[in-house]
Amino acid sequence: MSLIDERERPYKAHDLKGKTKKELTDIIESQIERWPELTFNSSKTKKAVMIAKIVDNGFSLAVPPEVRAVQDPAPSPPHPGSEKGPEVPPTVHPRPVDLLIEDLREEFPNKFIQQLVLPSCGKLAAGEWLVDGNRLLSALQKSPSSLSGPVKLAVDDPKEPGWKRYFVKMTGSEALKNAPTFPAQLTVPEDSRLKIFVEHSGPMNIRKRERSPSDEHHGQPSGVSTVTPPKKRTSHPDQKDVDWLKELLSPRPGYAEFQASQNKKLTNKARVVFWQFAAQFSSEHFNKPSGAAERQGKSVKKVSIESALAMSATALSEAERMTKILEKFGQDGEMTTQEVMDQAGATSTDGHALIKFLDDWNKSHTD
Repeated sequence: MSLIDERERPYKAHDLKGKTKKELTDIIESQIERWPELTFNSSKTKKAVMIAKIVDNGFSLAVPPEVRAVQDPAPSPPHPGSEKGPEVPPTVHPRPVDLLIEDLREEFPNKFIQQLVLPSCGKLAAGEWLVDGNRLLSALQKSPSSLSGPVKLAVDDPKEPGWKRYFVKMTGSEALKNAPTFPAQLTVPEDSRLKIFVEHSGPMNIRKRERSPSDEHHGQPSGVSTVTPPKKRTSHPDQKDVDWLKELLSPRPGYAEFQASQNKKLTNKARVVFWQFAAQFSSEHFNKPSGAAERQGKSVKKVSIESALAMSATALSEAERMTKILEKFGQDGEMTTQEVMDQAGATSTDGHALIKFLDDWNKSHTD
């Protein structure tokens, strides 16, 4: 997707002439969300390929004000009395963003929302916008929801819903607000609600988040909506169950296609098939008796199914939710709707848009 930003323009081939491989790498890594491949390895990518992909995929070049003044046509002189002050470029307007923070650390599992006001670094064609990762971390660490201890943070990948993209890692000796982020800019969804996952980084004897006396008195940071599940030990897959489930998967019709689809950009039609395969397998075995040796009479845990399918908890939960919606409104559903069938069979590869459409449709058509 190309940026719409008055202070930037797309790179042209002549802009990159004479640049070293390191300089090209820096350009790509600073705007990694535009890289069309799933991974980027500078040592295995030729300079010519880097240049071609920078030019063809919307990588943008900052244009100094004096250059823009030469390039842009002079504005018509205003009518008397109609003069206004200089317009503020849209990219510096502060915008509110809700951080939906899910702390997955075993010592204090927690979910809470922190609203920040941050300047946009640019708009994306689908209504999404970009925010500077360091600005976000700095504002978060000044908020009541500041984090401590060795952590790594992740967001949902905007192009592959259900897959996490880690963007910063911090050891106990570092200040999170000064830690470099990769990529440098994060994509904020159209609804300005950005999910952030907090996980352990390093040894497990992590310090708990420091709380002020006022936090202890009120039970939660001021201005933060908090949902605190009961504290419990992290669930781990049972390897015997995982091995048994994999044995069941191997000859199962559609499994080869399911495996080949993982971590790939899929059309809506292919994504629906992917979801349905995972959801059906989970439904057949979750909380059902295990057939593994030494596990007779014990139930299969969801985490073992996730491991066998090589899916995250978020991805499997999403597959199950989307499948339920499609069973209701899709082909042969109890409330079959042409609009839903059209979206589910489309050739679009925007998984985020499909999920949003199905969730919105379900909300607006369910009593």
